[in-house]
Amino acid sequence: MDKNDKNEILSAINTFAESVDRRFESIDQRFDRMEGRIGKIEGTVVTKDYLGEKLSDLRGDLVILVRKEDNKMNKLIDILTHKQVL
Repeated sequence: MDKNDKNEILSAINTFAESVDRRFESIDQRFDRMEGRIGKIEGTVVTKDYLGEKLSDLRGDLVILVRKEDNKMNKLIDILTHKQVL
C-alpha cells in the first residue's frame, strides 16, 4: 500500500468522522430542546395529593353554598307559610 492509498483512506475516515460529529451535534441539540420541554411539562403536572386537596376544597365550598341556598329557601317557605300563601 503506497502513501497515496493511505492518504485516501485517512481522508475517507476523516470525512466520515466529521459527518458523524455533525449528526451527533444535531442529536445533542434535539436532546437539549427535549429536556427543556420535559422540564416545562414536569413543572405543570399536578400531583395526586395536590389535586385531591383542591377537589376537597371545592367540595367544601359547594357544601357551604348549598347550605346557604337551603337556608334562603327555608326562610322563603316560612315567610310564605306565615303569610298563608302556602
